[in-house]
Parts: sequence; C-alpha cells; structure tokens
Amino acid sequence: MINKRQIVLNSVAFLILVIIVISCQLLNQNYKFPDSYSYLLACKELYFNFKLNDHRPFLFSLIYGIPLLFTKNIESLFLWSLILNILFWFATINLLYKSLLSFTSPKIAFIASLLFSISIGNIFIIFHLLTETIFTFITILIVYQLINYSKDKEIKPLIYALSVLILACLIKPLSLGIVLICIIFYYNDILKITKSRYSIVLYFSILLFLIQLIGMKVTYGTFTLSYIDNSTYYNYLGTKADCYKNKEVFIQGKNKRVLETKNLSHQEMKKLAKKDFYNQLENNKLNLIKAYFSNLFINSTKGSASVHGCKNINKTSYFDAFQFTFKVISKIQNIFLTLLGILTSFIILYNYKTNTKSILFVAFTILYCIGVSAISTDQGDRFHIILYPLIILQTTNIIIRWKQKFYIP
Repeated sequence: MINKRQIVLNSVAFLILVIIVISCQLLNQNYKFPDSYSYLLACKELYFNFKLNDHRPFLFSLIYGIPLLFTKNIESLFLWSLILNILFWFATINLLYKSLLSFTSPKIAFIASLLFSISIGNIFIIFHLLTETIFTFITILIVYQLINYSKDKEIKPLIYALSVLILACLIKPLSLGIVLICIIFYYNDILKITKSRYSIVLYFSILLFLIQLIGMKVTYGTFTLSYIDNSTYYNYLGTKADCYKNKEVFIQGKNKRVLETKNLSHQEMKKLAKKDFYNQLENNKLNLIKAYFSNLFINSTKGSASVHGCKNINKTSYFDAFQFTFKVISKIQNIFLTLLGILTSFIILYNYKTNTKSILFVAFTILYCIGVSAISTDQGDRFHIILYPLIILQTTNIIIRWKQKFYIP
C-alpha cells in the first residue's frame, strides 16, 4: 500500500525529474555511451539470432530487447529502456523508503529517500541503455527482502532475495561476488530453503543461471557468465600498471598492448589476462597496486559522464548554467557518498556483534562493489551510483542507533 507520505515523495521526485529533463533537454539528447551499443548488440543477437553475447549476460537483453518481438526497429529499444528505467527509478525510491521504515520514523525515511531522488548521476543514467538503473533497483530489492527476513524469520523473503540475487548475475556479472557474500552470511538459513514450497522460485533462478553457463560453453567453449572481466582487467588495470612500469602514458583503449589483442579469441584473451595478472603480481606488484588505487581514486572523484555528454541542442540561454551545476553536484555526490559508504561500512563491521545480518550484508556489498570497480576506470560515477540507496540506508541506520544510544530524556 502506498501511503500519503509516499505519494508526496513520488510527486517531489517526479517534479525533480521534470525540471532536470527540461533544463538539460534530456529527451532531445543523442549522446550514447559506447557500452550502450554493446547492450544493443546483445539484444539483437538474442532476439534475431537466438545467440548469447560474449560480454553481456542474457537477462538484461531479454528484458530490454522485448520490443524486438514486434519490430526490427532498433531505435525502439532506447524508448523502451527509458520507460523501464523511469519505472525502476521510482521503484527504487519507494523500496528505499519501505526499507528505512523498518528502523526509523516515516519522517526520517521520507527525508532519506528524498536524498536519493536528487542523485544527479542516477537521474541522468536513466536516459541510457545501460544496466545501472535496473541493478540499483535490484540491490535495494534484495536488501528489502533480507530486512523482512531479519524481522519475521519467515523463509519466503530470504528465498526471494537469493533468487533475485542469482538473477542479478545475468544482468551484471559482478553480482556473483555478492551471491557469495549472501551465502556466507545466510548459510545456515539457506539450508532451510529446500523445505519451503516457495523454493521453486530459487530453483527457477538457478536454472536460468545454468542456461547462461551452458549457452556460453556451447557458443564460445567455456563455462562462464561473461568474458568481460578478462578484457576489462587487461585493458584497464593491467595495461595501466604496464604503462607505469614502462613510463608510458595510459590512454584508455588505445595503448599498444590493448590494440594487439583485438583479434584474439575469447579463450586466448582469457588465458592472456590470467597470465598477465600473475606476471604482474610477481614482477610488477607495486605498479599494479598503484594502478588499482589510481582507478579507485578516479572512479570516486568523477562526476556524471551523462551530464558531460549533454549538448545545448535547443540553444537555450540557461542550459550551460544548469549543466555546470549538475556536473558539480554529481561530482560532490560521488566523492561524499563514496567516502561515506566506506566509512559507515567499516563502522558497521567494527560493531558487527550489534548489527543484524541484513545490515552487515549491506556493508560488505558496498565495500565489495567499490573495491571491484577499480578494475576499470574513467567512467564517471557509473560504478558507484548503484550503491547510493544502500549507503543512504546504512548511514541512516547508524545515525538512528547512535541517537538511541546517547539520547537522554
């Protein structure tokens, strides 16, 4: 049920969205991330050729490629993705609000959820064919279910959380690490799942997971979710470390050793990336560490690339002022929320005995995602905006607990 406060929350969020859309002419922009074309290709391969893409797992393509059932007009996917992303964005706001209600008042939950609705990076990314918006929704959905499980101890929310988490691997492969975190925390609880009639949901998600693995084996020769981790490591982290060693300038995607891998097969690239990683650990460890923290710093201090990509198509006099403002805000939000996420996560882990499993899961997930993001670099705030709802939820939880601890009537 949506209460009056949620109606106000959604209305304010809608107003913020409209203001940003109009001020930055977002419905008229034609800039698209290079990654958008790879997702576009994955949709085409799935619906036109019934083939899995080597880099993009099939669930995102299945959901966002639905218009291809009725038309061969590829441009229809961008409109469809916009509709889906707006719905997922609003759903994220409402799930964050409901999650916050589990430990705080409706007023504070409203304010905290409103803070997410003014996240510039999350709003601008809505207008791109990318996984960030749906994945942000998925992460808060999982946490919402785990919070419900912590409160009621009914097995159904845990089954739903784990099922959605496994499906998330078919949208973003990095979710596999989060699955392991969940299994570690809820190992004893997961053993109860087989006795529940709702376990069919979990088995279905596992089946889809296996279909991805088997499909990749049949198509490309390896049981894997995606080959993207190999090329990402080699082209970004590994190449930057190599550039430091040879005193060369790192140019994203254009260094000699990256260009030399263009014609390698998937298996050859995987072997090369693995060999390079072990070689760097053995012979170039300091530069590898330097490259890792360089990537981490860049990912944590850049603003929204979506804002930077906007052009003053309608030649309005106010465009530049709004764009500059949003650039600055998105940069500040990325820096502040990343630092806040790291700090509050360590506070949660330090006080692990007094926290619920769901909050500990949030802390580990934040640290894991931020840590893994450093494998790549220079994508603006894309790697961290998926964590903003979790960071807001975790920070609010700590503030409420401190207030209760030190409050004197």
